[in-house]
Amino acid sequence: MSGRNQLTHITDAATGSNSNEGVRTGQTSTNYAYDGNGNLTRDNAKGITSILYDWRNLPTRIVFSNGNFLDYFYNAEGARIEKAFKVGGNTTRTEYEYGINKNLVAVYDSNQTLPKYYYHEFGYLDRVTNVRYYELKDNFQSNRVVINQSGAVTERTDYFAYGAIRETAQTAGDGRFKFLDKEQDEETGTTHLKAREYDGMLQLGFNLKRINN
Repeated sequence: MSGRNQLTHITDAATGSNSNEGVRTGQTSTNYAYDGNGNLTRDNAKGITSILYDWRNLPTRIVFSNGNFLDYFYNAEGARIEKAFKVGGNTTRTEYEYGINKNLVAVYDSNQTLPKYYYHEFGYLDRVTNVRYYELKDNFQSNRVVINQSGAVTERTDYFAYGAIRETAQTAGDGRFKFLDKEQDEETGTTHLKAREYDGMLQLGFNLKRINN
């Protein structure tokens, strides 16, 4: 955008069967829009028509062109404690619990009274199946391979240079934490970096980066 150094659209000259891998082609010159603070408010290529933010520049609601919407909730320190994805008349909720060191310790799915997953330094426990999973990470702390307590590989992921997922395969377990060991939000195709929502293919975030994170 003129005078603001903001991305307006992307064109890709690649051709062939893999030409649409990653960045969605066919974008108009106004694919992306921003608010006065520089936060992204629209991404037509992803079907995002509106993104609302709170006073901390944290996204609170993402509205899609098909009528679905995604709500985010935070604690006083800005850590995400819940997300709710509404599709038609159904809402899927995910709640997060943190320890005294601010690390994630448990995830509750779909209004469960007990956590579905318990997390620790080396992986996590699936409370429902009572199976332990161990995460093998690279030098960026991104999860590359996950094995279960029997040593069988249950998940593997390869990345492009800036964190976009190039290829992933999973047979069991959680699988939501990938690049930099942060949650990959399937609803938006972004990585939740606590301070911002990051798109590894664009190497950009939804919102302004908060210094205290």
